Amino acid sequence: MAAAAAAAVGAVEVHEDFFANPIVDGDYPDPGAAWIGDRYYLVATGGGPQGAFRMLQSSDLVHWESCGQVFSSKSLPVWSGGAHGEKCDYWAPEIHQLPSGRKAVFFSAREPAPGRALHIGVATSDKAEGPYQDIGEPLVSDPHWAIDATYFNDHESGKQYLLWKIDGNAHNVPSAIKIRELDTTAGCTLATGSEVHELIRNDLPWEGTVVEGPFLIKRGGFYYLFYSGECYGNHRYCVGVARAEQVLGPYEKAAAPVLSSGRGFAGPGHCVVVAAPGGDVMVYHAWPSESPGGRGSRGAKRQVLAERVTWEDGWPCVGCGVPTTGPQPSPHQRAEPKRLLVPGKVYRLKASQDWGVYLGYEGKLTKSKDEAYVVRSGLKPGGTVSLEAASRPGHFLRHRCGKL
Repeated sequence: MAAAAAAAVGAVEVHEDFFANPIVDGDYPDPGAAWIGDRYYLVATGGGPQGAFRMLQSSDLVHWESCGQVFSSKSLPVWSGGAHGEKCDYWAPEIHQLPSGRKAVFFSAREPAPGRALHIGVATSDKAEGPYQDIGEPLVSDPHWAIDATYFNDHESGKQYLLWKIDGNAHNVPSAIKIRELDTTAGCTLATGSEVHELIRNDLPWEGTVVEGPFLIKRGGFYYLFYSGECYGNHRYCVGVARAEQVLGPYEKAAAPVLSSGRGFAGPGHCVVVAAPGGDVMVYHAWPSESPGGRGSRGAKRQVLAERVTWEDGWPCVGCGVPTTGPQPSPHQRAEPKRLLVPGKVYRLKASQDWGVYLGYEGKLTKSKDEAYVVRSGLKPGGTVSLEAASRPGHFLRHRCGKL
């Protein structure tokens, strides 16, 4: 069974070497994607007594097909409710390759009644497709519950870390992102003698009572901690970022989210960042604003979307700050421009109220009715804008960013 990848959105035609959101048109919340071996793998929230965590694979991060699930009904963790025939929450899996070459899926699961607490677990396999074997007990537990695990390999120090969220908002206490060193030399366990450190907690107005869904990367001289804030079930859910010079902090937060609701998609969040050949790409979920469930995602399927990530002044720019519905260059190919426009020559584009202009990496000027490229205030309809053709790819005229 193939998972559908969108070929067009509205009036936007998508050509070869481009893609359009969503990249997975199905209900795949909390997507965890990674490049392992010779392809990408993606796992997502979902499961019960019949098994857990659907898995997809792709050669280009855009076109996906099913390749099974992490746990079958017979291999569910014995400490989780599903293994006892109970309805059970299996949340937020992430797939990673460990330095040993083994593959690991970190996840959250709920214990059987009467406790019903949420814990962090891990399962490993020799192959990305599995079969996976859980370690037999939770990896992390907390009185306020532990969810949303992610793995980080710090190549500079040689240390590996587990990050997770304390589910404080479910217990009327602050939520926080925690970190602790891992030992994967023989399996996957918490490093002996290591301590738990708090990286961030909910302390900005836009975050509400929640910070969750952490994902950590290193770029240049900084560690960047991406996370989601607010409640996943409403349109205020969005992605934030904090940075630090040391993996354990202190972390400085960006004041505003880097990805928010807009352009027909709401509640973007729970992201990972993949280093694709064409540059960094954020993979995340969002739900169609007009879908059943109104302004909340409950009742609406959370689809998988992707955005190009660029870097300016030491901070990430995620697309234009809202989900992109127009065509984007393929994340898995860095195509060279075909120079249909002469580099160095200045071209004049006429501003319009009804049409936007998309300057593609091949030097093509394409009209689009996608609202991402509709002229906003600052460009007078009927006036002109000068653009200079360049010899390198990746130039977009974007009304929200106001830059190429």
